[in-house]
Amino acid sequence: MNLVPIPDRDGLLRLLGAADDPVASECAAAIRDGYEAITWETEQLPASHLAGLYRVRSERLQTIGLNVRGIQEAIHRFEEAHDAPIVIAIVHAQSREYPIFLRADCQAVIACLAVVVRSA
Repeated sequence: MNLVPIPDRDGLLRLLGAADDPVASECAAAIRDGYEAITWETEQLPASHLAGLYRVRSERLQTIGLNVRGIQEAIHRFEEAHDAPIVIAIVHAQSREYPIFLRADCQAVIACLAVVVRSA
């Protein structure tokens, strides 16, 4: 298993800003508000695997009515990245979770999602 440290707060903010993506910008705002990014997956996953996984999740999420912004863009970016290894981090904010998909060297954001958290 290859453990990859995610960038520090400022480095992650730079990467999210360079992503030129409204969901990544929203995630960056959550980090600036004090929410931390933590490693969600401890191993690298191929982008092609994530494309298939999130295609299925997208269909399921539509069925149950859960709002996930950025999922179609993420699937497209995973398909473009082919088998490039991806590391996943997540930011847990007050009413949203932001999965962040980083290139394995943690030098670029591939995609970012905004998941509305249902209250109990």
